[in-house]
Amino acid sequence: MRLTGLYILISYLAHFTICFSQGQSATLSRNEIFDRMEARAKSLAQRMDEMSGNSNRVPPPTTPSTYSNPSSFTPPPPPDEPTVEQDGTFSPTVNPFHSESQIVEFADDFSDEADDNEVYLQVENTQESLGDYYILPSFGFVLSSESKVHYDYQDNLVRLNVVKDLDNEMGYVVGMRAGARFDNFFTEFGIKYSSLDYKATGIESVPGFLGSFVNLDYDATGSADILNFNAKLGYSFPINEVLSFNSSVGLGISNRRNDFDIVGGVGGLTLFTDSTSSSETVLSYDLAFSIAYYHAESYQISLGYNYMNVAKISQFDALDLHYFELGLGLNF
Repeated sequence: MRLTGLYILISYLAHFTICFSQGQSATLSRNEIFDRMEARAKSLAQRMDEMSGNSNRVPPPTTPSTYSNPSSFTPPPPPDEPTVEQDGTFSPTVNPFHSESQIVEFADDFSDEADDNEVYLQVENTQESLGDYYILPSFGFVLSSESKVHYDYQDNLVRLNVVKDLDNEMGYVVGMRAGARFDNFFTEFGIKYSSLDYKATGIESVPGFLGSFVNLDYDATGSADILNFNAKLGYSFPINEVLSFNSSVGLGISNRRNDFDIVGGVGGLTLFTDSTSSSETVLSYDLAFSIAYYHAESYQISLGYNYMNVAKISQFDALDLHYFELGLGLNF
């Protein structure tokens, strides 16, 4: 009985010793696992710092409680590194661990830079892009609205006092302009010479012998020559770097000369011929529009329309002239 009790006591002590040793070994193995994880994380962080060029940076101190609980372990965020595409170009990689405030700040900086680029890419004014002065020779054709002539003729056989419409034909124009630019405004002085022909035909009843009337056939031809000096003030609307739309108004003086030759008769019989001419200097005003193409910094091509009104002279009414001109100019 005494031996049985001793055996039970020895068995109980052996069992307690074995359980205590197993618990101590289990505790030691768990701590070793945590130590290995910590060392492995430090090694990985150091390696990534070396790859990103920050190997000399002192790592932040870590507290022992950081890895005391496996569930609370959070690996450090990897640094941003460029990735190599298949074509050999580099593209930056966005770090998913960046905070929202950093992303917003980056977006604001990018938008500010884009706005600065937009301001920088604005179209320059014509003075900055082309120069302060220009000279522009031009040529083209001119059309005129119908005008009237007040004609008076009298001799022993014919007395004629009529107002007739003149059918104006297309003429030509040559000119030269020189101007100065002030930002997008410009002022210019020009000279142009234009010439056009006109004609008039019809039948006019004129007094004959003993109070009778005779139907008189007449044919008239003539020409109008205009030498104009003008000054203009205008504005250029830049469309892009090579195109602009220009508009201007101007005043001037014109030396206008009109010639008129008439032949009248009855039944193929010429009864009279007459010629008359007038030359006067009168005022004029004009309105112009054009599109300019800048072939290079020093050259420009201009295609434009110019309306001009020239005042009446003696027996000839005022003229409304429509110019269509092509100019080849030089900027300096």
